Order: sequence, then C-alpha cells, then structure tokens
Amino acid sequence: MIEALLHADQRLFLCLNSQLANPVLDSFFRFITEPKYFVWPLALVVVMILWKGNTRLRAAVLLGVTAVIISDALTQALRELIGRPRPFIALNDVRLLVGKSRSFSFPSGHAANMFAAATVLTAIFQRKFVGIILLAVAFLVAWSRIHVGVHYPIDVTAGAIIGAACGLAVFAVYSANRRPSDLMAYSLTGMTLDDELEIRQSAGAVSSSPDGVLADRPDGVLADRLFGISWFGLMILLMAILTVFRLAFIASRANELAPEEAYYWEWSRRLDWSCFSKPPMIAYIIWFFTSLGGSAEFFVRLGSVVLSVVMAAVTWPFARALGQSQRTAFFTILLLNVTPLFAVGAVLMTTDTPLMVFWALALWMVYLAMFREKRGAWLAAGIAIGLGLLSQYAMLFIVPCLGLFFLVSPPNRVWLHRVGLYIALLVALALFAPVIFWNWSRNWVTIHPVAADANIQAGMKLNPSELLFFLASQFGVIGPVTFALLLIITGHALTSGRRGLDAAARFLLCASLPIFAVCLVKSFQGKVQANWACPAYYTWLLYGIMAFENWREERRAAGRKWLPLIIALAAIFTSAAPAYMIHNTDTLGRFGIKLSKKNDPTARLKGWRVLGGRVSEIRKTMPHPERVFIFARDYQTAAELAFYTKGQPTTYLVNPGRRMSQHNFWPGMEQKDGWDAIFVREESDCGLNWIIISAFERCDPPEVIPITYKGDLLRTYEVFRCFGFNRLMAYSLTGFHIQSLPDRF
Repeated sequence: MIEALLHADQRLFLCLNSQLANPVLDSFFRFITEPKYFVWPLALVVVMILWKGNTRLRAAVLLGVTAVIISDALTQALRELIGRPRPFIALNDVRLLVGKSRSFSFPSGHAANMFAAATVLTAIFQRKFVGIILLAVAFLVAWSRIHVGVHYPIDVTAGAIIGAACGLAVFAVYSANRRPSDLMAYSLTGMTLDDELEIRQSAGAVSSSPDGVLADRPDGVLADRLFGISWFGLMILLMAILTVFRLAFIASRANELAPEEAYYWEWSRRLDWSCFSKPPMIAYIIWFFTSLGGSAEFFVRLGSVVLSVVMAAVTWPFARALGQSQRTAFFTILLLNVTPLFAVGAVLMTTDTPLMVFWALALWMVYLAMFREKRGAWLAAGIAIGLGLLSQYAMLFIVPCLGLFFLVSPPNRVWLHRVGLYIALLVALALFAPVIFWNWSRNWVTIHPVAADANIQAGMKLNPSELLFFLASQFGVIGPVTFALLLIITGHALTSGRRGLDAAARFLLCASLPIFAVCLVKSFQGKVQANWACPAYYTWLLYGIMAFENWREERRAAGRKWLPLIIALAAIFTSAAPAYMIHNTDTLGRFGIKLSKKNDPTARLKGWRVLGGRVSEIRKTMPHPERVFIFARDYQTAAELAFYTKGQPTTYLVNPGRRMSQHNFWPGMEQKDGWDAIFVREESDCGLNWIIISAFERCDPPEVIPITYKGDLLRTYEVFRCFGFNRLMAYSLTGFHIQSLPDRF
C-alpha cells in the first residue's frame, strides 16, 4: 500500500515537474519559491505594523510569526525523523531550477510555513476575499516546490496540512483568551480592540496603563493584555514555539549525545538506589522515556523538554502570585527560557534540569505554606525537596536559604514553632533515605567525587583568576545585560536597608543570594563551574523583573518610557542570541566568526556516531564477533561507544590510577576470559598501557580514526584489536572491585 502510494507520488511529481514546463512558469515559480526576494519587504511591513498598526494588525503579525516558527520547527523535526531523500537524489531526469538542499524532503517547510501564516491570518481577519488571496498564494508557493524539483506532491500536501493545523492551533490559543463577543464584533462590525477599548474607557468601565495595556481590575474584562492577547496566552504561545523548536533540536541527527548524557543513559540501563557521583533521578527519567520509545537520542533527551514545560507550569502561578501581575510572570518565564544557562538544560539531559523543576516546586509550596497558609503545602514542599535531593545534592541549599529568611523576617519565625516545617523536612529525609543507605553500605563513596569537584583537597588559598573566571562565566550563561541588571538592582536594594524590602522580596533574595555568595567565595579558593549557581537565578530573576517593573512604571508616569524599553530589549536579546548560537554555532559563520574546537560547545556533540559505526565494522572483522567486548580508558568514550556501537553492547572501563566512576560498581571484564576485545582511546591519551598489553595474548597496531566536522579535525581516536583476554589480569585492568572499596577508603 505504502509502496504503491510512493510510486504514484513519484509519477505525479515527474508529470508536474516536466510536462508542465515552459519559460513563463519556470521564471514565475523560480521567483516565488525564493524567500530572499521577500524577506526585506516583509520585514519592513512588520516593523511598520508594529510601529503604527492597530491592535488587530499587531496581533496578526505576532500570531502569524508564531505559527510560522512552530510549523517550521515541526517540519524540520519530521524531516530528520523520516529521512526521505529529495527527488533530485532519488530520481533521474528531474528538472532542478534552484540550488540543491542538504535537508530531507518530507514534509515541505515552504508549504507548511505559507499555509500556517495564511490560515491564522484568515482566521483573524475573517474576510472571505482576504482568505482566498492568502490561501491562493500559499497554494502557488507549495506548487512551486514541485515545479522547481525539490519536493514531491505528498511532501507539499503534508506540509500544507501541518501548516494549517499549526495556524488553527495558534488561533485557538488566541481566541481562547478573548471574550466571544470580541470575535463576534469583529466579524459583524469590523470593530477593533482599540475601538472597544476607547468605548469602554469613555464609559469608565476600564482603565489603562500608560502603555495602552488594560490595567488589572476585578471587573476589567480585557485586563492585562498585549496586542489583544492576554499575557497567559502569550506564555502559551511562547512555550509552544520553544517546545516545538526543542523537539526539532533533539530530533536532529546532527546533535549527538554529549558524553555525560550517554553516561547517564548507561546508568538508566542499570538502575540503582543511587549512583557514584550523583543521585539517581536522572537515570530514572531517562529509563522512563527510553522505555516508551527506545534507546534513541530523541527519547534520552525527551525528559528535558517535558521538564521545561513542567517548570513553566510551576513558575507561572508562583511568579504571578509574588509579582502580582501576569506581565511579571510572563517575562520571568521568558528569561528563564532564553538565558543560555536554562536554555541548554531544556534540550540536554543534565542533572540541573530536574533539580530546577523541584527547586521551583519546593519554593512555590513553601510560599503557599508561609504566606497563604494553604493546607497540605508543607507536605507538598517536603515531597518536592525530597525529589530535588534525588536529582542533585545542591537541593540542600534550600535549608540555609530558609534559615536566612527566618533570620531577616521576624514575623515568619512563627513557623519555627509549628509542626508543618518539620513534617516537610522529615518527608524530604524519608525520600532521600535510599541514597543515604546506598552510600552508607559503600563506605560513603559519594563524598570523594563531591569533594574532588569542590577542590577541597587544595586547602585554603586565594586564587583571584578563578574569581574573575567565575564572574565572567556568569555574564556568559545569564547574559551580560541581565546579569549586570541583577547586580545593580540587588545592590541598590541591599544598600537601601531591610525596611525597603517587603516579605516577598526578602523571600526571593534569601532563596538566591546565599547560593551565589557561596559560589563567589568558593571561587577565591578554586574553580567553580558556571552552572553551580543555577538555583540562585530562579528567584533572583523573578526579583529583578519585579524591581525593574516598578522602575518602569515610575519612568512611564514621568513620561520617560523609552529607556526601560531599550534596556529590556537589550537584556532579552543579549541573553537569547547566545542561547540560540549555542544550539547552532554554525550561525556564527555568517558573521565571519569561527570557533575553535576547544571553544565550540557543540563539538562534544559530534563524531560519536562515526566512531561507533567504525567500531561496529571492526568488530565484524574479528575472528569471533560474538565473543568480542569493547573497553576504553575514560567513561565518556566508554559510554558513547555503548550507545553508538551497533546493538548497544555493554562496554567496560579501564582506569588504573584514575578517578573512580560508576563503572566500578558494575560487573567487570573478568567474565570475558578468553574473549577478544577492541580497545579505544583518544590519541592525546598516553600510549597503550603495559597492563593492557599484558592482559592479552597480543594487540595489533592501532587503526587511527579522525573525527571531523565540516573539514575541521575535532578529535582523533586509536582503535586496537586485542586477542585472548586473560581474566587473571582483570583486577589490574579495572583498578579495583566493588568488594575492595571498604579497604581503599
């Protein structure tokens, strides 16, 4: 059935591509299919509408752009997942009138984007002639993709359906945040939201803020809107765009698993109560999603995208309650999603991602318990803290943060004499108990990697260069303007004295400044990773936005509205632009900037599939492929080989004299007596260790495998074929067994 459909699709393509060819149609379709002819005119129209247009025109632009972004990201993800070759690759005698694209064919992005914009604009304006013109243009653009030879008819049909669905979905969110009478008024009278606002203001029904956005009032029907869309609706649209973009990113085969992600995936194949260096939550999350869809890159990372949506759902009511405004809640979610620190955690599966979700949930529950006295909130806070501790040990910071809040906020000390706080702590401890037991039964092995990460063995010393590195890294991961504003706003608040801070402001600062202060002080002694202060920015950003909003209102009341707008746009842009470029560093090439492999963060996401594929081929050439195991000198390479080698075999780690890893708690190579092996190491590593050589009857000279990306050499690996493993040497190879841990520590 499917083969017959594809065959018919190819025949129809050849008919439309060749038999309808003539110079007039060729020139026409070649013109309308090229976006470069329309980008600048459309950009000028958009700017003019946003500057001088009425509310409905501005909403149309905003929703049209939103629908196009969602449809484009969705079609890119589907193309990567389906992988249908372009017609000029699969067929002969194709008339190709434009350049060859490197992407796949199904579905068509041009068709999807045009129908997305046409559908949402038709739904907004509700004029028959407007709809006919827009849909006709979309149809011609879709047809042009067949005529110029880059898409099949099924490609453009599927793209049109996807685009129309995206347009309708965006309009549904828009219309759900408006009163039914608004849409009826537009369709019957053509009255815009500006007209209705003027009528209602003249009648005294509503009031407006200086920027024309209706103010929050209990009876304000159109309260708190931008371009006729509520801030809640804008938040939904924002998260829809980001979620589709993130799904497209994790579906792209160009972005392979980072070494740490592959390592955590290895944990998920051997679930335990805890892990050597971190709690087990990340392994549980990866296990859940890979159980649903299989051990593929998409499902390993799917949890990070889902958790980013959960975090937005938690942040919205929390930020709205403390900021007393939907606007504040929207911009809090916006900054949390576009700053590089949080944006990367929404597409890569790291321990920071679940930590931040439970950190946000715990603070929200504590707020409800202390400020709203909600029944059951302390119990929920305890569960959130416990789950946070299962995600990352940094969750322990919440205890001194709450202690500081009780110290600077005397009215809230009453909770120290109530049972709710202690119930929360006991519940958290109960959830964390398996991790404690796991460590106790293994002589507290987690203390050693945590101490090593903190560089405690270096002792007390001053290292100003590390302090400067830490501060510079914060400007990078938060955004230079945003981080500078946080420092300025917080410095002004602290120098103004405690009397200038209400209880909510104190709560937010106490949940952030102690963490940042600890990292700052620690940087005097040794290196502090850029992400260690991650929990601090959750409430710190919210406080900064609240303070900035108050200042903005003061400036607007004085008739000075442009400076706050310029600063806000600068903060958002200088945070979002680096975040986007981290996702796709190739963008920098358009500006003449070329990152070295050392400075390119995406270099670690490339080349592993090539290495795994070559190791798979080498294993086939061994005398007995079914009796060949794979091992490496570092856990990163071992984990990547386990994921990308065909069949995803168990790999092993050889680390004599090196730091322990989770591999030391799993069965070792001693079970492989008499087997052959493949040993992989990076060329920059030391030579073939004498211990490894003595453990085999012989080891052949290595095969060198260069890993390149767009002509640049990223890494070079050496692959050794080893024959006749001697299990008596297993102890020397693995360093030590789990049974020997109590003697070594």
